[in-house]
Amino acid sequence: MKKNILAILIVVVLATSIDCFSNKLVLNFVGTGASNTIDSVIVLNTRTSEQIKIDSGNSLSLNLINDINDVKVSDHFVSICPNPIVSFGIISFPVINSGSVSLKIFSLDGKLITESTNELNIGEAKYRVVLPKGVFLIQVQGNGFKYTSKLISQSIIESKVQLSIEDNQVFDKLISKVQDTTFYRTNSNFKFNKGDQLFFKAYSSGKYCTYYTECPSESKTINFNFVDCTDADGNHYATVKIGTQLWMGENLYATKFRSGDTVPNVKDATAWSNLTTPGLCAYKNSINKDSISKFGRLYNWYVVDDKRDIAPKGWHVSTQSEWLTLTDYLAENSGISINYIKALAASTDWYSSTDTYSPGAIGYNTSINNSSGFCALPIGSRLLGNAGFRVMNKLCSWWTADDYSINSGGNVFLNVSGLKAYIEPQSKQLGNSIRCVKD
Repeated sequence: MKKNILAILIVVVLATSIDCFSNKLVLNFVGTGASNTIDSVIVLNTRTSEQIKIDSGNSLSLNLINDINDVKVSDHFVSICPNPIVSFGIISFPVINSGSVSLKIFSLDGKLITESTNELNIGEAKYRVVLPKGVFLIQVQGNGFKYTSKLISQSIIESKVQLSIEDNQVFDKLISKVQDTTFYRTNSNFKFNKGDQLFFKAYSSGKYCTYYTECPSESKTINFNFVDCTDADGNHYATVKIGTQLWMGENLYATKFRSGDTVPNVKDATAWSNLTTPGLCAYKNSINKDSISKFGRLYNWYVVDDKRDIAPKGWHVSTQSEWLTLTDYLAENSGISINYIKALAASTDWYSSTDTYSPGAIGYNTSINNSSGFCALPIGSRLLGNAGFRVMNKLCSWWTADDYSINSGGNVFLNVSGLKAYIEPQSKQLGNSIRCVKD
């Protein structure tokens, strides 16, 4: 009797959850501030890494349909053993054509729990899965086939979610049976699921740019406030409003002070280590302009302290107090499921692993990073002597304007495995990034 009631409950919940995702929504865009025109908007779905360019005057139409609603529930060809699972289970299904196959597991409210994509041969695929207690939906999609099924977990211990392929064997009899079946094929619209985070880059007048992040749930008009942020080289920077503060949305890469004087580009390791005057460099002394504009340059602290001022006009190098205001705001407003440093970190370029890092760390499920639009990219930093540069993809570090001692300046850094922003003094001779705040 209890099993029948549970089965009916699952069906009711599935039907209800699928219906509520079938909305359509439209996003319109307007500009204010330094410019009321919009040249284009680049929209990135941080979960799928898909992006789309919306030209001036156009809207973004989204089909708010969860992936689990794209197919009819047909578990005829999916085997789960045991089901319910207690400690772990084996999911097996036929692969009717060789190629890329994705297996995704969703909660009943449509949230993606875990996924695995592999190049598989024709045959039978087997995956090992560990899940917390609950009811889940499974979706399999490959070259010419797509299946869904339901899974119940009765795990009695708190376990980290795990999904890994176990085997891929030929099973001709089952394959021939599946190949006679017609399967649903997905449409080609911009993919958007309930709860997906979209990152917007809006451009105006050829020089203004602003960042914005949201998980849309209804049609609306997004207002992009454009603010001028131009350094002495003439480089234009994106801006992002977080709480009451207006920050640069990218790292500084200026080579000149406001006075027009050039900051020396010091490549030699020994010369860099001996500096007690301003100096800058690119990561590993790169000359790639695209990389430099994306990640910014590295500066010693003497650049920050120089009265000729490295910050764009109307802006200043951030202080420790301003960083604390930022992190306190994000800690209070990012939601209990997102550590504030994940809200700071970009969703791209960080090393990512759900096996290596703990939930809440920057490198754990990077697709949910950057809810603030701050876009902290892991450029690393420059050390002294033959130590060279700290590895990119695992760390970012910014100077603050605080002067701690004759040898130490203020610093904020994030690392891929950490659970907080570290605010502490560092040697003024190191090479770090710079972020500025509006006056």
